[in-house]
Amino acid sequence: MITKERVEELLHYDPETGYFFWKKLVGRGHRELGGKVAGCLAPNGYIMLGIDRKLYRAHRVVFLLENGEFPKQYVDHIDGDKKNNKRDNLRLVTQQQNAYNAKPHKDSVTKVKGVYWDKERELYVAQIWLNGKHIHLGRYETLEEASVVAKNSRIDNHGVYARHV
Repeated sequence: MITKERVEELLHYDPETGYFFWKKLVGRGHRELGGKVAGCLAPNGYIMLGIDRKLYRAHRVVFLLENGEFPKQYVDHIDGDKKNNKRDNLRLVTQQQNAYNAKPHKDSVTKVKGVYWDKERELYVAQIWLNGKHIHLGRYETLEEASVVAKNSRIDNHGVYARHV
């Protein structure tokens, strides 16, 4: 497991941009990396840092630098952008709070978080998840009605972790 000291030896973190930069001329073969942006974009959308032949999520390394150890909790990107590793965009959260801040499912027919189309009844259904339980908020004739109900319920129940889009 990487240490704070090892990261500080190899990398500079800029909290204003959220980028990591190589400090030294380290690299494979004759390639010089000193001063270049560190990390690469993984298929899951996170920036990964390759250090000593192991990959680390950059947003978790930010907390390692700050606290001397990796966080035991989840690290949430407040704006939902997995590439935005600015310190003020990161917060420690529980698994549940992290789920509240999740984006709508890509395969959603309505494209609205917390609203799905009930084919059988031909109505829009509003719902949220709260404390691990599915909360049914009603059926509505229009997408707009269902969307407003779901959004208001997220605001009331998920607070600062509520994500709507």
